[in-house]
Parts: sequence; C-alpha cells; structure tokens
Amino acid sequence: MSRIVHPLFVALTLFVVAVPAIGSAPRDPAVEAARVLGELEFTGILELGERREFCLQHRTTGHAQWLVVGGEADGLRVVSYDPTREVVEVRYGAARREIAMREAKVTAQIVARTADGSVDWAHMRLSEKEKEREAELLMWDILEVGRKARLARSTRAAND
Repeated sequence: MSRIVHPLFVALTLFVVAVPAIGSAPRDPAVEAARVLGELEFTGILELGERREFCLQHRTTGHAQWLVVGGEADGLRVVSYDPTREVVEVRYGAARREIAMREAKVTAQIVARTADGSVDWAHMRLSEKEKEREAELLMWDILEVGRKARLARSTRAAND
C-alpha cells in the first residue's frame, strides 16, 4: 500500500504546486508595455503661461491623467512633445510610443481680466453653448480636485 501512496502523494504535490503557477505566469514586460501604451489616447493640452500639461486618457476605462514633460504617474512618463506635429512621446517601462492628438483643435478665447489679473467672468461674452461647456469643464475640475483630496486624506489616514 505504501508503494502506491507515496507516488500518488508526490504526483498530487506536484499538481498542487504546478497548477497555481500555470495561471499566474509572469507577464512579458514588453507585451504589457505595448498593451498599456496601445490603450492611451492623447486628448488635450493645457497651457498656463510657460507650463504645458498633456492629457493621456485610457480608451477603455476613460481614466485621464494630466502630465508635464518629464512628469510620471502610474508608470507613464511624457518624454517629449512636438508642437508642430501635435505628438507626445510617452514611455512605459522601456517601451516608447508617439501618440498624436486625438482631435487637434485650438480655440482662441478672449478673456476679460479684472485689475488684479483674475478672469472677469461677468463681462466675458460667451455664447450659451460656450457657457455650458465652461460650466461642464468647471464641474469636472471640481470633481477631480475632490477626488484628489479624498485620495490624499485616505492615504494620510492609512499612514497614521
């Protein structure tokens, strides 16, 4: 009986050890990087004086991040920006990809200013559609600030 039990025990042990390894095989970093970079879209540029921020949005989830050249988040780094072609170069791990602006549109907007230099919203002449768009963007900005504040608060609480 022990001659049968021992080989069965060895076979069962090998099966238990090998099965989890089959499903959790390490991913090839190059394949993973290509997948991550392939899901990105370059959806916007925000220029504030000399500072330029670039919006990279995940096609499937819709998650967006604003990064400056040299900035990094979630393993993504904006390496460079070519304003003539409206292309950002993004790195993930060792892989790089150039991503063209999804829809290149530049809209000039005359901004009324008060004496202290802040925007004089009361005297700006916007169409109803432009006002709706500005309100929508403001709402998204407020939500993003709130999300970041909650994340910072929860991170601080976890570290305390």
